[in-house]
Amino acid sequence: MATLFVLFPDSTTEIARSLGVGRGTDLLLYLVIFAGVHTCLLLYMRTRRLERKLTEMVRAIAIRNAERPSETDFPAVLQKSKHAGR
Repeated sequence: MATLFVLFPDSTTEIARSLGVGRGTDLLLYLVIFAGVHTCLLLYMRTRRLERKLTEMVRAIAIRNAERPSETDFPAVLQKSKHAGR
């Protein structure tokens, strides 16, 4: 598509005028800005989705590998929880 605009520069001006934009160059600038913002938003959403998946996986692994405290550790756990409540 960009090749067509280079080969036929007047066509961009005609398209721009039909859309209410003064020059074809301005239209191309608006399209590039829109594409850039769109790309940034897509990358942001993808990153957030990957972060959520990673958090879920880490939590599942932590829960699966969790161990109960042994009876020898239990009094220490009780004392820690008593001190934490103060």
